[in-house]
Amino acid sequence: MTVISFGEGDDADQPAPHVRRAMTFLAAAAAPGRWPHVARHVADVLRANPALAAAAGGGALAALAELDDLDADVLAAVAAHLPEYQQADLDLGVAAIAERLTAHQLASTTDPVTRAQLHTTLARRLANAGLHQRAGVAAGQAVATLRALAETDPGAADPDLAAALYQHCRALVGLGQRTEPLAAIEQAAAIYRRLADVDGAYLPQLASTLYMLGRALSDPGQMQQAIAVAEESVAVYRALVNTDPQAPLADLATALNSLGLRLDMAGRPLEGLGPLRDSLAIRRTLAEADPARFLSDLATSLNNIGGVLPHLDRREEALAATEEALAIRRRLAQINPHAYQVPLAISLSNLGMRLSELGQDDQAVAALREAVATNRALVEINPGANRQFLVQSLYNLAGQLFGFAGRPSDAHRREAAVLGEEAVAVARLLAADRPASYLPLLAKCLNNLSSTLSSLRRDKQALRCIEEAVAIREKLADGNEDNQLADLANSLENLATTLANLRRHKQSRIPQERAAAIRHQLATRRPDAIAAARSLADTSRSLAEVDPDEYLPDLAAALALIHRWD
Repeated sequence: MTVISFGEGDDADQPAPHVRRAMTFLAAAAAPGRWPHVARHVADVLRANPALAAAAGGGALAALAELDDLDADVLAAVAAHLPEYQQADLDLGVAAIAERLTAHQLASTTDPVTRAQLHTTLARRLANAGLHQRAGVAAGQAVATLRALAETDPGAADPDLAAALYQHCRALVGLGQRTEPLAAIEQAAAIYRRLADVDGAYLPQLASTLYMLGRALSDPGQMQQAIAVAEESVAVYRALVNTDPQAPLADLATALNSLGLRLDMAGRPLEGLGPLRDSLAIRRTLAEADPARFLSDLATSLNNIGGVLPHLDRREEALAATEEALAIRRRLAQINPHAYQVPLAISLSNLGMRLSELGQDDQAVAALREAVATNRALVEINPGANRQFLVQSLYNLAGQLFGFAGRPSDAHRREAAVLGEEAVAVARLLAADRPASYLPLLAKCLNNLSSTLSSLRRDKQALRCIEEAVAIREKLADGNEDNQLADLANSLENLATTLANLRRHKQSRIPQERAAAIRHQLATRRPDAIAAARSLADTSRSLAEVDPDEYLPDLAAALALIHRWD
């Protein structure tokens, strides 16, 4: 057999391209059913230089995981050179190696803590690759083992239990679940808080767990709690970065991104923009230095800041950020569709909305159609996790067709009605499972479908939709929050219009008067908001005189809010 020399002078972490190609070829040649004798040579090469496996790429790692002749020692040596963090081009191969190695390691130990630690590590590797179902199983086994241990020896394995709970929550959130992951991450946060009170070495784990808790607090009624948790996470990470130059900036950027996003979701976009810009700046610097590791995070920050800027009337900037995020996510989805198809679909939908806001209707429809097609395929794979994204893309496409350049054709309206009916049907499934989270979405879909049906003279069907939307929004407005009341007023006005279309003019006056009363009620609250925006404008104007590049965008945003509200 011809011997392939890997060269003694090669850098183990960055071997020459021909070396990487040779390893990939050998791994494929040694696959089961092909040339079994090659597997022995592959094992010899990896014993001498295990870093070559990772350098060869994710495909080679996955092929190596299939080789029966690679014993546990070789797999462990290879695993020691794999990154601990997510890396799009390696994650699937890393997960395959982890599954194979974990099976060997579990067979060689009966110690419950060791077994739980192995399952937790495996869960992290699987979740990094987007394999959330398998990650949930592994993390669930770790949690069950450690909870059983805690019954006989409370507190003995608290750090391991908290780590397992964190990974369990991460996997379940990836599967679209909410109740069980929230309970898991709340328990993990309580454990890490106790541990950090005694030993500051646990502060990074506490901050990370607080970030995940903020994500799990996803129902509208939990928004203020989510913001408070995100603020605490940012504060802990800032303290760590300020006191330890080696503390990971990437974690601070993640916490800042989460805080900014939640502030925007709470109707505070100007406050949210600051943390989002800080996160974006950190992630852009990190991605320039290590794109394989940080491009995904950069795309997330770009996507989120692209969603906030339109709320501040900065639409061109929003479009540029969204286009950059989409370009990155297209590349990542080609490498690992398991992990990046969902983010790709989100960016496609967001691109459609940004184009629509700028009047680029044809391009907007094309992007939204691609988003719908991508989300439909994802729902086939995992309905529970992906229905929410399908509803939003259907809603956006239907709305774009209905309002196409201000003059939709009959064909546009008919298609919008079909899409709107599908959106309502899927939103109804979501709301039946989690009413607190998805009843507002169902009401929004019903409200817009009613308008579309009215434009097609299907007034009786439109009336049924808008009556249901009003009923839902009346319940949601019990909390007297401005955004819920504004939505109710909008649906009441649509109800009045629909009744008038059916020549029920006397009945139409009742919802119209109720809507007017709500609008007046909201207007009496608005001066406080205007005063706050004017104060912010005055502050930004003074700062902009010193540093215009930094603070003129904030001044423009505050003036835009004043113009909108005054």
